[in-house]
Amino acid sequence: MTAGCVTAQAAIPQPASNALPATATAEPTATTPAPTAVPTLPPPTPTVAAPAENAANNFYLSQPGDTVPALAGRFGVSEGDLRASNPTLPMTGVLVAPGSKLLVSMFDFGMEPQPQIIPDNAFVYGPLQDLYPVTNDAAQAGPWLASVRDKEGDTYRADGWQVLEKAARTYSINPRLLLALLEYQSGLYTGNTPTKEQATYPFGLKDWQDAGFTNQVRATVLLLNEGYYGWRAGTLRSLTLADGWVWRLDPRLNAGSVALYNLLAQFSSLPEFERAVGSNGVKATMQSLFGAAPPYNVDLLPATLQQPQWQLPFTEGVIWNFTGGPHPVIGDTQPWGALDFAPGLTYAGCDTSGDWVTAVADGVVARISSGVLMLDLDGDGRETTGWVMMYVHMEVDSANIIEGKQVRAGTRLGHPGCAGETRSTSSHVHLARKYNGEWIAADGPLPFELGGWRAVAGAKKYQGLLVNTRLGSELAACMCVHDNQLLNAAVP
Repeated sequence: MTAGCVTAQAAIPQPASNALPATATAEPTATTPAPTAVPTLPPPTPTVAAPAENAANNFYLSQPGDTVPALAGRFGVSEGDLRASNPTLPMTGVLVAPGSKLLVSMFDFGMEPQPQIIPDNAFVYGPLQDLYPVTNDAAQAGPWLASVRDKEGDTYRADGWQVLEKAARTYSINPRLLLALLEYQSGLYTGNTPTKEQATYPFGLKDWQDAGFTNQVRATVLLLNEGYYGWRAGTLRSLTLADGWVWRLDPRLNAGSVALYNLLAQFSSLPEFERAVGSNGVKATMQSLFGAAPPYNVDLLPATLQQPQWQLPFTEGVIWNFTGGPHPVIGDTQPWGALDFAPGLTYAGCDTSGDWVTAVADGVVARISSGVLMLDLDGDGRETTGWVMMYVHMEVDSANIIEGKQVRAGTRLGHPGCAGETRSTSSHVHLARKYNGEWIAADGPLPFELGGWRAVAGAKKYQGLLVNTRLGSELAACMCVHDNQLLNAAVP
């Protein structure tokens, strides 16, 4: 039996409608090979200690969401060296308290920091997004966005506003950021006279597979999340620009800004990239459209954050199979925040199972869409705040489960199948978590734990383990019907 859930290249962009004159920055020519690194921020050199007189200045102030493994990856040092220099750091992968002063002796903090573009809380579709829904922005927009149609065969399904808002909600990205990117690249948020190329590639991603508004939006959000969660994990350290330059990312950047750096690198030469990330780039466009960011801040991931106690997502006393270890939440990019479970079928296929998918905890049904149910645990009925569990590929019990309904842990929600817009190879349920709008990696600072079973990532997506320390046992993810069976039993 199988059960699985199944980004973008770019060339030279169309100049943005509000582009400023390029700064005087050297760029490769036909006779000069492209350099391999941007000289403004060379990689750290672990073998050379910082001068003693500068040691007092070699401190990094931690940001919300930082972890020791991620910081070690960004600064190019070992976790052991980072902990040895900062003995008060947590000894596990838990979050570092924001504002902590960390000594990193191998990095030159005298270099000018690279520009921050957007705070994390204005990047995700989180608590602040309830203050400015996209529909309120239609009044100032030009008519082009409303005239765009998402087409499937000969059927028109949605206009541009609906496509963009749906993608923002699905991938949990601030819709106003997407509108600002559309305006910066093509001027088509407020304008109405695109060239043929702008109408085909309005976000600047010029791969034929990304042609058309819907594909452009999807490719954009995938690249944004790739940058955001790659930075959270500490696995992203540099970017290759469209003209071959390698840009070393400043370890002091925040995840929201790196998300934009990752997207803009796909279609920007060095001068274009420096302009886009600078004060007169995307940041200025967003501020001109929607004003400055709110004067208050929301720490998306508090250092004291803990995972609630969740039970397994199926009926007590029934055996299911653990078919998918940590893998992408949606699409094929970071983070690996999802797990898959399938009922005890003996064949592969997409017939809806008679087995029940159940609520992992008490909560409120925040949203039901095609094959998707969002269960809100803090009780306010919004998926932008607090802990939220996402169920995918589920045929919801529409007779009893509706949006706004309060449910108890163990309540029957629906049946596993292949429902939804994400491709599936066999009937199963796909689970992923987010907190304050940010997706949470299944094997990270807050490991995914259901009914006492904790997820451990494998070398590849869908691989990995469930480990139960109380029972002293583990299960390997397997797209099969044996050796991965899991019984939902009450935990004493």
